[in-house]
Amino acid sequence: MSNLTFMIWLRNYTFLKQITIIMVFLSILLGLRWFWFIIVATPEHPRATQGVLDMRGWNFENSSSIPLNGEWEFYPEAFISHKDIMRSIVAQPHYVQVPGDWRNALSKESDSSFGYGTYRLRILVDQPLNQPYTF
Repeated sequence: MSNLTFMIWLRNYTFLKQITIIMVFLSILLGLRWFWFIIVATPEHPRATQGVLDMRGWNFENSSSIPLNGEWEFYPEAFISHKDIMRSIVAQPHYVQVPGDWRNALSKESDSSFGYGTYRLRILVDQPLNQPYTF
C-alpha cells in the first residue's frame, strides 16, 4: 500500500511540475510580448479626418513609422488620378474608416465587399520634404 501511495504522489508531483514549467514559460513569453509593446509603441500622432492628414509641425527626423488610420476619401467603382480630382470631373467622395470595411460605400445592389475603387488621403506638411519618405 505504501508503494502505491508513493507512485500516486510521484505521478501527481510530475504532473504539477510539468504544469508549473508550462506556466512559467507562458509567463515569460507574455512578459516579453508586453515589453515589446512598450518598446515599439507608436507615439501620439494625428488621425486622418475627411481625407486629410495634417502633419504640419511634425518632426519627421526623430519619429518612427506613423499609422495612416482615420477617415479616407473613397471613390467607389472608379479608378481616378490626381488630375481627375483637380479637374473636378469625379463625383463626391465617400468617407471610409481605414482600416475598415468599404461595404457601405459600394453600390446597394450587392451585400458583398467585392468591388473596386480609389482611396485618397491628402497629407499636409510644413514645407517640401528634404528627402523622400515611403509608405
